[in-house]
Amino acid sequence: MQHVNKEFLEHRMRSVEGHDDYIHLSGLLENPIFERLKPQPTQKSLLKALEIRKSTILQISSDSYHIRSTDPELTSKPKPKNAWDSSTIYIEPNILGVSSNPGKIARILKESNPAVNVEWVHIGNGSWAFVILSENNKEKDVEAFKNWPTDWIIMTKREWSRRDAIYKNLKDYCRKLTDHRGPYETISMHKQTTSALASSKQTEMTNTPYTPGLIVYLQNLHPESTKASIVSFLSRNVQIYLVKHLRNTANDGYRDNSQTTQQALTFEYVDYKPRCGFETAHVRLKSSEDAELLIRALEKRRRRMKSGDDTKGKKCRADHHKWVKGEILKGERERAYWAAISAAKRRK
Repeated sequence: MQHVNKEFLEHRMRSVEGHDDYIHLSGLLENPIFERLKPQPTQKSLLKALEIRKSTILQISSDSYHIRSTDPELTSKPKPKNAWDSSTIYIEPNILGVSSNPGKIARILKESNPAVNVEWVHIGNGSWAFVILSENNKEKDVEAFKNWPTDWIIMTKREWSRRDAIYKNLKDYCRKLTDHRGPYETISMHKQTTSALASSKQTEMTNTPYTPGLIVYLQNLHPESTKASIVSFLSRNVQIYLVKHLRNTANDGYRDNSQTTQQALTFEYVDYKPRCGFETAHVRLKSSEDAELLIRALEKRRRRMKSGDDTKGKKCRADHHKWVKGEILKGERERAYWAAISAAKRRK
């Protein structure tokens, strides 16, 4: 009853056995928190649950269909809004659709760790949820638990709030950058000649603390990919692209030019967090020529990853948009990315 709105409870209170704060089970079931439970609870199922798991803070009337709280802290004053944060965890299950089933979440958590007592599950957007544990499961206990379900992302609400704040600050920083035109964009608007564009590009390369054109943003990766499988997938597709391109453009027949067909991209870094269900990543190439070659290869091959360790991919139709795509970061997006990298290094 701690998670039910106080006004909801007061509106349905009635006098029973000398107390005016009893609530009938049928009135309690009108609360929206029971709507998502499957199967839908009834008065009999609630009564059975109360009999199986005795409560130290609930008093049941003699007719067994009215309950009231006997906890003085709950009856005297409402709890603060964040009172349950220390007993709340954030979860991202690796099982498709389980996040929309509170009962299954509670059962899996309990089977994995018998010390966990689930009080309530707040569903997110289908891929995550907040789970309120019993008051006996404090934050320090949650951090000490080891027997969580395999490959689930689980953290305390305090840790989730910390990471969420970092994400929002970074997002706000990127938005502010894109709201203001940089010197390169201003020059491009007023000077359309080739010499002016070349001059502005050279100025940008001189003034920036990084080499432009090295970051490729990837989309439509398999959610179970790893850094190694991403590099293998990209390298293989570029290699096949080069072989076929040489075969099609040779004037005097196909020749196995080892210097060209064995050309390999040099990946400086793969910015990707594996086993988290992400379908996007950033890769940093050694040169801008490598980045442009990778974009051409992905566009020509149009392959999608069938699994997390797929290095070849399956050919997609022209109207199918789930093939692995690449885009070279430019302008403000590129500056924002490097700024985020620099900020992360400073925090370390």
